[in-house]
This record gives sequence, C-alpha cells and structure tokens, in this order.
Amino acid sequence: MVIDYVTDRCYTKSVRFSDRCFTALAKIFIEVANDYPCDITAVLTLTMLNVGSPRMHIHELALRLMVVLCKGHLIDTQPTTATTGSTEQLAQPVTDDVAYILSLASSYSKSQMLLSEYMARRRPDLTIAMFSEVTTRVLTATSSCRSSLLMILLPWVYNIELIDSSLPKSNGNDNNYYDNGHAFLKGSGWGSVQATELILNNLFYLTVT
Repeated sequence: MVIDYVTDRCYTKSVRFSDRCFTALAKIFIEVANDYPCDITAVLTLTMLNVGSPRMHIHELALRLMVVLCKGHLIDTQPTTATTGSTEQLAQPVTDDVAYILSLASSYSKSQMLLSEYMARRRPDLTIAMFSEVTTRVLTATSSCRSSLLMILLPWVYNIELIDSSLPKSNGNDNNYYDNGHAFLKGSGWGSVQATELILNNLFYLTVT
C-alpha cells in the first residue's frame, strides 16, 4: 500500500526526504481525514514524532494534523471512568483536546513528551497498539528518530502493569488504570499476561539488537 510505503520512508530516509514524505501524508489526512482509511496508531506515532521536529513548519503541520485526528478519529470512542455504583462516559469535550494541542505551540521544546503523555491518558486503550507500532519502527528508524520514538513510548509504558502468571490472581481491579481515583479503562491490555509478554519480549529484543 502506498501509504505504508511513504510512512516507512518517514523513518528510514534523510531528514529532507522524510520531511517531504510527512508533508505529503499530512496534507492528505488533513484534507480527507474522515474518509481516508488509515492505521490510526501508525499515523498517531508519526504525527507525535514530527511534533518534536526542530523545523518549525513541520512542527506546526504535525500539530494541525493532530487536531484533525482528534476530531475525526481519536475521540470517537472514549474510555470509561468508574463512579460509585455506575460507569459513565468521560465528559471532556473534543474542544478541550484541541485547545490543549494548540497550546503546545507555545511550549515547543517539551511539546512531544507532553503530547504523548496527554494521549496516553486520554486513549489508554491504544496502549498495546502504540507499543507495538513504536517498537517496530525503532528497529528500522534512523538514529535521529530512535531517541524520539523511545521518548514517545515512555508514557504509554506507564499504562502497563507487569503480571506474573504463576501468582494467584488478585480480587482487586487489576485491569483498571487509575488517576486521582478514576479508572480509565477496564479489560485486557495492561495488567495482563498479554501485555507483560509484549513489553518484556520487545524490550529484550531491542536491547540485544
């Protein structure tokens, strides 16, 4: 697929070439974000990578694309938060997400990490997919991209609790992600054997390679 080919070149080619590839992809997604089929984790990872670009026009284009992704894809399905006796939909409106993303333009040096932390909290259900995407890209990315990819990955790793399958299961809500007493997600993904194996196997492979 052409999109996959161009996306791969954003990680493996020279800065000038990868900037051109990202610019082409960003313009496509900005124009037809809701109609163009895409792997959202792949686009999200590439966008966050370019938010940290030292070239201002690429940084600003990545922020624009991030706004479009939030409106068209990322906030379609919200994680749920547990309340006393019930489960309700998170009420934070899309406009708050857009406002936060736009505010990153004024905190340029920290924008990449701040955005990754924000999205890891807003969409923890993407944690496993994001971890797989980033670790896959690290293997073939240029040296200049690798450090940024690992920086992007770090906030998502915090969403995962390592589990020893040989130990008896706890009666608590091990699969919930808590922040100030609120559970952001219930179900498998982290706090599970699947997540533990994914983390350990991929980190071990990256270490030895």
